[in-house]
Amino acid sequence: MNNIYSDLKVFHYPAFIENIKTGTNSPLHIRIKLTNRCNHRCSYCAFRNPNQSLGLNINQTDEIPFNKLLEIIQDLVDMDVKAITFSGAGEPTIYKDFDKALLILSRTNIKFAMLTNGSYFNGNVADMFAKYGSWVRISIDGWDRESYKKYRGADDFDKVIENILAFKSDRCLLNLNIVVTKENVNHIHKIIEQIKGSQVKEVKISPCVVGDNVADNVAYHSEHKIILDSQVKRIRDMGINVAYTYHNQFDEFQKDYTFCPNIQMRPVIGADCNIYSCHDKAYEKAGFIGSFKDCSFKEAWEKADKFKINPSQDCQHHCIAHQKNKMVHSFLNIYQDHREFV
Repeated sequence: MNNIYSDLKVFHYPAFIENIKTGTNSPLHIRIKLTNRCNHRCSYCAFRNPNQSLGLNINQTDEIPFNKLLEIIQDLVDMDVKAITFSGAGEPTIYKDFDKALLILSRTNIKFAMLTNGSYFNGNVADMFAKYGSWVRISIDGWDRESYKKYRGADDFDKVIENILAFKSDRCLLNLNIVVTKENVNHIHKIIEQIKGSQVKEVKISPCVVGDNVADNVAYHSEHKIILDSQVKRIRDMGINVAYTYHNQFDEFQKDYTFCPNIQMRPVIGADCNIYSCHDKAYEKAGFIGSFKDCSFKEAWEKADKFKINPSQDCQHHCIAHQKNKMVHSFLNIYQDHREFV
């Protein structure tokens, strides 16, 4: 299978790379948090963990008004944005009229995807993704009904498994995301056994982040490597590909560059109608780069300060874009007079 998670994708857009130091780019890919409401209460949720700064300022009732969402979609079409991923703080599929927004989006050139808990991944929403979506990644961590309820505060295990097995599409990839904790690390393969016969072909394995301090995270996961290596082998023996970057996740706390390319590549639209630099700083004052409450998204983006954040000072925490940022900076810092000596 080709690598669907490659950090090199941005280099397919050379004009974007060339303009990145000017801050004049439209985003390539935007994460939209439609709502902060959620029907689950996951024990490891970064937006509800008191040990992490990510959720300290979140209003859990915020939601993008539907008319505003339609305006955003038109702005993104006009700006030639390439892709949208719908994701949390809240659960996208509980957003009212989500299926109507997807239908409108399907008539544009923008590709769309979703991160979801899968409990309402059925009906019109599932049909829209089956016909027009690019990918859906369902987060699942419990390996049976009881463990799932303990993790998520919701008795939805059977429903999620049913939705996974029922989804059929010729174009939309269905993947899983498994967040590893001390409780489920020995049981990862059992989750995969539940979805035999489904269209799931790939699983992404991620560590739960227990706090803002790298040492705390490394200590928490220090005993997991040998166990997980064995689990991954069992999953691959079932014919499922594994995106396995688990053990380098905590190399991503220290930054030595002074501006963040990812802000232009993949900013975040919050359910509070603000623009944030990234998923790891969403709803934080330090991640705020603009608001479109009283103007269009396009206008807010043009005024936004894409160089407000200095990662070497402001981002000494977990960062999903760090490897990508390093590659872009390495490219931008090539000595141009010698670039022919490949």
